[in-house]
Amino acid sequence: MKYILLSLFLSTLFIFTACEKSDELLDQTDKIDFRDGDLTDRGTCLELVFPISFTMPDGSTITGENREALSNAIRRWYEAHPDAVKRHKMNYPVEAIFKGKPTTLHNEDEMARVKKACIEKDEERPCIQLVFPVTYLMPDGTTITGDDKETVNSAIKAWYADHPDVREKAALQYPMDILFKGKLITLENEEGMIRAKKDCAKENDREPCFKLIYPVGYLLPDGSTITGNDREEIGIAIKTWYTDHPDSMEKPALQYPVNVLLGDRTITIQNEEEMIRLKKGCK
Repeated sequence: MKYILLSLFLSTLFIFTACEKSDELLDQTDKIDFRDGDLTDRGTCLELVFPISFTMPDGSTITGENREALSNAIRRWYEAHPDAVKRHKMNYPVEAIFKGKPTTLHNEDEMARVKKACIEKDEERPCIQLVFPVTYLMPDGTTITGDDKETVNSAIKAWYADHPDVREKAALQYPMDILFKGKLITLENEEGMIRAKKDCAKENDREPCFKLIYPVGYLLPDGSTITGNDREEIGIAIKTWYTDHPDSMEKPALQYPVNVLLGDRTITIQNEEEMIRLKKGCK
C-alpha cells in the first residue's frame, strides 16, 4: 500500500489544476450547486431534500420541487432584474442526506461544515483504492492478510519491527480487486497495477494553473522535515526517506504557509483548507 501511495504522490508532486470561478450572478445560476445552498449531486455525501426555497434580493421567495425547476426560476428572476448585485440566500432549516444519513441543517454555519466535509472527502479520494481483504507476501515467505487498511498496516509494521535489518519490500499478491477512478476492476498481476498508476499520473499531468513557489517543506511521518528548492530535489529526498522507512504508511504533509503563483499574481496559502478551496476552484 505504501508503495502505491508513494508512487502516486511522487508522480503528481506539485501538479495542481485550478481556475477562478466567475462571481457573475446570472452566469452562475446554472451552477447553483456551487453557490449558497449547495444543491449538490455529490453522490452519497450531501443531497438536499426538496422542496427548497430561496429569498431573493428583493425579499421575494422562490421555491422549487427539484433542482432544475429551482435553478430555472432563479435564472428567470435575475434576467428580470439585471441590476441586482446581491445574491439569493437559502432559507433554513433544510432537510438533507449527509453521508447516507438524514439530517436537518439549521443555518449557514451548519451547511458550511457539511460542505467542507464533502470537499475534503472528494479531495482525499485516491485514483486507486485497494478492495479488502488483501494479502502481502513478506520477504521471509510468510503472508499477511487483512480486512482493512489499519489491520494490514499494523501487521506489516510489526513484521518489519521484528526484522529491522530487512530492506526488501512487502509484495502485494494478485489477482486482486481495486477501485480505479471509482470503478471496480480486477488486476491479475503487477503489470496491471503499473498501467493503472501510469493512467492516474497521465490524468494529473496537465498544465498547472497555479504553481508552488520554492522553497517548500514537507513534514514526514517521523516528525522530521524535508525542504527543497525544486520539485526534483524534494521528490528524491522523499523517495529516499521512504526507502529508509519501509514500514511507514503515512503521507508527507505540505507545510504552510506557502506562496503560489496564480496567473501573474503571487498569493499566500495559509493552511490546508485554503489549498483545498484553491484546487477545488479549478474543477
